[in-house]
Order: sequence, then structure tokens, then C-alpha cells
Amino acid sequence: MNGFNPQLEREHSEDTDHIGGVASIPCIAIIPEGERLKYLPKGELQNIGSEKMDCASRAPVNYLESKFTYLYQNKKLSLREVNFLINNGYVNGGRVEFSDAYIAILSGTTAQGNSLKAPCQAIHELGLVPKSLLPQ
Repeated sequence: MNGFNPQLEREHSEDTDHIGGVASIPCIAIIPEGERLKYLPKGELQNIGSEKMDCASRAPVNYLESKFTYLYQNKKLSLREVNFLINNGYVNGGRVEFSDAYIAILSGTTAQGNSLKAPCQAIHELGLVPKSLLPQ
């Protein structure tokens, strides 16, 4: 896995980190196991031009793209939420797309990679933008 930096993972870890959402409410976007492949985002090369070392950012972004695409395509979002996604450029070809580059930049990804925590924390604190605003 290019881009995962175990040393940064250790440095970014804190005693206050939550473990796997144990205390979280159930996810509203549980995709049935037999249907998961059809909601995965379209594949992209990570090394166009040069190796981005951003797989630690792409993993949570791809996970969220799958979940949002599932919700969008199965009409599990309110009309207000659908309109927000469409009007703000998140929907492309019937799929929800978020910018991998945005999270890679905000989470501090370098040529040495990143921790798994930093991209998740960046998403939590700063949110996601449409891929159309900051494509690879």
C-alpha cells in the first residue's frame, strides 16, 4: 500500500481516539453485501504524473463515495439533501464524487505518505468537496 506511513500513524495516535465507532448509532448506509461492487467509485490511477502517496486519503474518501452513491441511487436521501448534492456539483453521472486531492492536501500527505488517522480527522473537521472542484 503506497502512502501509508506507520511512523506517522504512531505519531498521530492519541489515547482519546475512538475505536471503530463502537458507541456510534447504526449506519444508515449499510450496503447489502451482494451489491457492494456496483457502488464502488470508478477506479483512478494514483500515479498520474507522479506517485501521490495518498492511498491513506483515498480509502476513506472512496468508502464515503460508495455510501453516498448508495443512498443517492436508492432514494434514501431527502429532496433537500439530493438538491444540495446536485446543486453543489457532488453528483456526476448518477454517482456522488468527493475530491481525494482535497483530503490528501488538508491531512498533510507528503512524499512519505500519511497516517490513516489524519485523513479521517480532516474529513471529520473540514468535510468534503466535490471532485470537480479539485480533481487529481
